[in-house]
Amino acid sequence: MHHADEDNYHSLTIGYIPSDNQSEVIATGDPSGSDTREIYVRIYKDTAEATGKKNDFSLKRLNIFSEGSKFWSELALHASKQLTKGKHKLTPKDLAHCFLRPQGKAFGNDDIWHVASPDDCGEFHNEDGDHSGKYYVRYEFVNDDEYLDENVYVIQ
Repeated sequence: MHHADEDNYHSLTIGYIPSDNQSEVIATGDPSGSDTREIYVRIYKDTAEATGKKNDFSLKRLNIFSEGSKFWSELALHASKQLTKGKHKLTPKDLAHCFLRPQGKAFGNDDIWHVASPDDCGEFHNEDGDHSGKYYVRYEFVNDDEYLDENVYVIQ
């Protein structure tokens, strides 16, 4: 498990693939190239900051290692409003699972599909629009500007 401080932090890219998206490959971190919507979240020792196309968001980090934490509820609500104008809900439990799984703190969840490992550089296939209309989350741990543990999950 990684611990965050000023030079080391957890990074989440939370994205939404619109229902009409025809991109064969989704590249997280490149919303204009993949025709997706994304926000970026940095989780430090005491706070979390989210940035996106519409507006920024900051909240006190509250027990991020518990899927029932108020932190995940607030972040899921913010992401839903930013990415889909609240039309499609992102559950706090699913969002927390995408954070906890690469750290060995959460296991099997049929609603979460692991679609990219560190070797995939944040890219995954969307053949025939299989993942269109769904959220995805890329988790990374940043250690002195080095990105570690990059994994991408699609929430079914």
